[in-house]
Amino acid sequence: LTSEAGAAATIIDCEGLSRALAGFSGEDSTCVVSGFTIENGDGGSGGGIYVTQSAPIIEDCVIRSCSASNGGGIWYGYSPASMQGIIRHCVVY
Repeated sequence: LTSEAGAAATIIDCEGLSRALAGFSGEDSTCVVSGFTIENGDGGSGGGIYVTQSAPIIEDCVIRSCSASNGGGIWYGYSPASMQGIIRHCVVY
């Protein structure tokens, strides 16, 4: 999932209703989320992005104004040592 226009131009506004990306399960480093602004997400864990038991690459993203009881912007749940995802060049606030 890549936005060629970049995070400044490609905004996913969750409008406080849910998180933008959820339920990753089993994805590896071929799963890439790149170049998005994710805002106004709300979830029990991971207001913007929720990741568990997977290893996606999340890069060049802005995650802002999200809320959750655990990991307002991004929540990385349990992943075995063989599944280590990457978050790079992101701004979370």
